Amino acid sequence: MKKGFTVSQITDPKKLLGIGDDWNRLSEFSSYPQGSDGGSWDRSFPWLLGWLSELPEEQREALILVASSGGQVAGILPLMIHEGAEGSEFRLIGSHGCFGDCKGILGAPADQTALGEAVASYLSSQWIG
Repeated sequence: MKKGFTVSQITDPKKLLGIGDDWNRLSEFSSYPQGSDGGSWDRSFPWLLGWLSELPEEQREALILVASSGGQVAGILPLMIHEGAEGSEFRLIGSHGCFGDCKGILGAPADQTALGEAVASYLSSQWIG
């Protein structure tokens, strides 16, 4: 059965602090070895902010998408909007299609397709359409 997800956005890096517990829970699904804290909030949040700082502030905006179902966060996709010479574009934070070592939406493997569909629908209705 397909799950329905509601997608919202966080554009202020300071508000990211509110999803730390959810991030830690979802990072258990990442490809980091068991017992590793590689995908944990403590490591990911400073890395994410550091990566964002590589571009001048006027050329980028954080756009963290959070997918929820039944009041629980089920997926997190860290994007940014980059203002370049050719206009605005979405980029997955972490450089060229790679978000750390978990590559993609932070969430359960069984939910990836439904999360991807929910994110695509959100982006097309809010940003593209």
